[in-house]
Amino acid sequence: MSMIKNGLISMKNDITITSLELVETINLIRKYEGNAVLLHKNFTAKIEKRFLDGLNFQPVKPKPLKYNVKLSSYKAGNGEMRKMYLLGKKECNLLVMSESEVIQEALYDRWLELENQTDETAL
Repeated sequence: MSMIKNGLISMKNDITITSLELVETINLIRKYEGNAVLLHKNFTAKIEKRFLDGLNFQPVKPKPLKYNVKLSSYKAGNGEMRKMYLLGKKECNLLVMSESEVIQEALYDRWLELENQTDETAL
């Protein structure tokens, strides 16, 4: 059984963040820093290039490396279904390495918050 709350998907301690929440977090800080906004469609392309091999959704790296990236979808404001990804901690960290240190730290803090929420619900 899975639980969805604030972009967090938790399944038996398998915490993930949606690509939508991650882009939202990145853009809040980018706007504050005066940098260009990141479009979700560009971010999903980055995810696919980094972790997936075209439409086959195969890991790009050799088999020993396993990535926690799952395809999902959401309903856009216009009612259209669009793709998004569920990303694990390692994958989020790899994706924000090219972002500012402030964004990297915000993601670190968000992960601590999510892990603490999961610990509390496990009690």
